[in-house]
Amino acid sequence: MWFNNDVKHIYGPSRRLLLRDVLVSNTSFNYYKTAYLGFEWDLCSQSTDQVVDLSRDNLTYNGRRWITDTLLKELLPDFLKLINIDFLDRLKCEGYNDSLYMQYFNYCMTLFSCHLTLYNTEYLKSLELPIYMASYNQSKITADKIFTTENLVLVTGFKTNGLNVIQEDERQNIEREYGHELNDKLVIWGGSYFHNALMFNFKCVEILKYGNGYNVYHLKKKLTDGDISTVKFSPDYLLSLDSPGIHKCSRRTIYGLEGYDSLIVKLNYISGFEYFPDYSTCCIYSPFSEKRQIAKLVNDIDGKNENEIQSYLHKHINDYIPPYMMKIIKEYNINDRVTEEQIVEGYISLICNFLHVKNSLKESDVNNDCR
Repeated sequence: MWFNNDVKHIYGPSRRLLLRDVLVSNTSFNYYKTAYLGFEWDLCSQSTDQVVDLSRDNLTYNGRRWITDTLLKELLPDFLKLINIDFLDRLKCEGYNDSLYMQYFNYCMTLFSCHLTLYNTEYLKSLELPIYMASYNQSKITADKIFTTENLVLVTGFKTNGLNVIQEDERQNIEREYGHELNDKLVIWGGSYFHNALMFNFKCVEILKYGNGYNVYHLKKKLTDGDISTVKFSPDYLLSLDSPGIHKCSRRTIYGLEGYDSLIVKLNYISGFEYFPDYSTCCIYSPFSEKRQIAKLVNDIDGKNENEIQSYLHKHINDYIPPYMMKIIKEYNINDRVTEEQIVEGYISLICNFLHVKNSLKESDVNNDCR
């Protein structure tokens, strides 16, 4: 087993599965918890011969499940514990070395993703992270801060340099424009490298800003794995409903927003293609299945007042919440006693507020054009 010696590429090191020294060709180990490491695993017993098909080149379905469960639940945590003392001894004997300390940081990120607290923050204090990854009051941070903080501010959606890295002038512009929310806070810029470890330890509790060049989220350390929290939000976040789901067979999901408790469901894969918001502990299914549905709604309610819009939505509610979707929302709702009436009223409120924000944005664009 070996660890990344930089912070540029997750899933960088190779990971290979062999059966009696012969490479098993259809394996991939792109799990969140193996993002920072590489390994070679050679199966050499009669019992593990059963994980491949007759060709001995491909894992069977049951074999793949056994490989995944054994690696993530048994081998990886035990191996991380096993090498901890040796890793610390090497750090102590060799002194500071960029490559070694970077490997130790990635080892600690893997520990973090597995909820293991064996990392030694004293060594991590010697390693500075690039300012385009994380900062505190517009300065670089040392790696230990990632593991000891209780709160983070995550900034996403900005212009990058083509390598998913924020441009320096863009970072400085955001710091100037939104410094009142970023000052005295640990800021993660983009966070793609950190995500695979932080996702197991932090949850989004507030959307501070959404749209107009970048998004800002407040993340808080989880108390437990099953910790479910609703999310405070900037009204502009409702515009995220304007984007359809990634796959046509699944609805877009948004954060479980405060004020829409009757719509909030636990994170479950219904179609298998759901994409949940990063750092979410619960979600709301979009009332819109495709973009043209929004266009039709906007056209149909043109010229109607608030009461007429609500009446229209009541009449056409099955267009937005078909019976199967209603069943799913009731089954996985965070409130076991939620009623269909509450769900319908919640979605009508969500759609109306979405339309208000969308209309306000349109009016703002018109006013800007007239200046």
